[in-house]
Amino acid sequence: MNKHILLIDDSAEDAELAVRTIRKSDSSVKVTWIQTAQQTMDLISNYNDPLVDSESIDLVLLDIKMFELSGFDVLTKLRSRIFSKRIPILMLSSSKIEKDIAKAYELGANGYVQKPADYKEYNAMMTTLCQYWLRINKA
Repeated sequence: MNKHILLIDDSAEDAELAVRTIRKSDSSVKVTWIQTAQQTMDLISNYNDPLVDSESIDLVLLDIKMFELSGFDVLTKLRSRIFSKRIPILMLSSSKIEKDIAKAYELGANGYVQKPADYKEYNAMMTTLCQYWLRINKA
């Protein structure tokens, strides 16, 4: 069964790296990238979109620091919707600030992952992350 990741990140460069790394580790994984606050709000508010169906999204990767809307705001809105209660949401950030980490968990994140600066470490992190959340973990 093919898995589906929803990637919410306003950085085209970061998203491209994530998508490329995910597809390299498992080419069967579908990745949908949402870049803008408007796209995010449309997704959250549109129940009739098949993308919103809880069966069609297996994992959400959410950047914290975005220009228009913070990842914390998106996390809060996602967790307030019934469809997202069982979908694992992982916060991705370059921040290692303890306050950010605590806030992510308080708002309902299932994990907090600091983005490594090194490409090989990033590759290994993303491969491990996808393997666990898409193949090992049962949601």
